[in-house]
Amino acid sequence: MNLGKEEILEKRFLLLPLVIGKAYCLLVRRTKGEQVMRIVHPCIIALVVLGISSFVNTASSAGVTNLIVNPYFAEGIAGWTLECHDPFVKADIKADPNTKVIGNYSLFVDIREIQPGSEIWRCQPKQTGLALQGGKKYTWSFWAKAAKERQLQCQVLVDVWDWRLLGLDTSVTISTEWKEYFNTFVCTEDYSNARITWLCAHVVVDFWLDNVILYEGDYVEGLMAEQLIKKPSMVTPRSLLTSTWGRAKSEY
Repeated sequence: MNLGKEEILEKRFLLLPLVIGKAYCLLVRRTKGEQVMRIVHPCIIALVVLGISSFVNTASSAGVTNLIVNPYFAEGIAGWTLECHDPFVKADIKADPNTKVIGNYSLFVDIREIQPGSEIWRCQPKQTGLALQGGKKYTWSFWAKAAKERQLQCQVLVDVWDWRLLGLDTSVTISTEWKEYFNTFVCTEDYSNARITWLCAHVVVDFWLDNVILYEGDYVEGLMAEQLIKKPSMVTPRSLLTSTWGRAKSEY
């Protein structure tokens, strides 16, 4: 019998008191004296609290669909691009195995040079092709750190001229330690090709990104992208043409 995620979680939660109760009985049988029991009782309580909190955290992530493709860079930089306006800015992005929050890589944004007076939007790592619905609440969370303290301008907007915003334009200050940042916003219109982006062309300071999540609803603490329902891979016009042509050749 195939069980859904919620059913499995419910069954595990129902079994939790039985497991803890059995462990408690074994401890009682093998220990004697009030002094020992004063140690055992707090341990049992701690196990119960730990088990319940673990269940709640797992259950809270059940049903959350991450709209981001390749959110913790398991596939390198696939799905991610760097908009970089040379000669105003010289920068690159790459998957970095040396520091990360989850998985094997983070996204390293290597900013080497910025011409004085350059606009902040002239360098921005981004993901496009996101379908958002007007009037719906979304939360965008990510983990970040920098070579030294710096700001990032976080925007959700359309991916064509006139680059109008879709409900979010805010700045965050990131430090030299990994930390989660999040913003909840209401999308201003239906749009099938939105982008999330970090504008960063105002200071020559490298930074890293990881565990990028965009989902409907209010912020949920402790989400990790590898545990969430994944959005299907992007289908580009080029890949669609290639697959269609392949089917045509095989059928005729």
